[in-house]
Amino acid sequence: MKFRHVWTMVPVAIASLAIATGAKAETLNITESTANPLVVESTVSATESSPCGNIAIAPSHVVTLADDFDNLRFTVEGEGQPTLMIQETGGRTTCVQADGFSGGVVEVPGFWAKGSYTLFIGNRSPGQYSYKLSISHL
Repeated sequence: MKFRHVWTMVPVAIASLAIATGAKAETLNITESTANPLVVESTVSATESSPCGNIAIAPSHVVTLADDFDNLRFTVEGEGQPTLMIQETGGRTTCVQADGFSGGVVEVPGFWAKGSYTLFIGNRSPGQYSYKLSISHL
């Protein structure tokens, strides 16, 4: 399991950046019948310093879960040392960062309640990076 450097933080500054830009994130709707895993490949311009590495000003994706998922896994693979910040509707923020031992992969498994989650994908170093986001469930 590649589960590294996880902590919870106050999302006020990051949320303010996303609101200020007015940018729209790609919405991913997850149900029991969604392709498993759901895979999205894209790039991110990780230019804004945050407690979760360097991220884009706008969120990368908004994930909407139609139901509670007992075993859902967010996985990001990318160049360098990717980071994944997940903001929950209630204000809780989870951050996972790759390190020298993770091989450029971050994973966040667990129980995820029905609702919307805002994902910021970034990197420990500023720049433009390609990534692959996988969302899987059992």
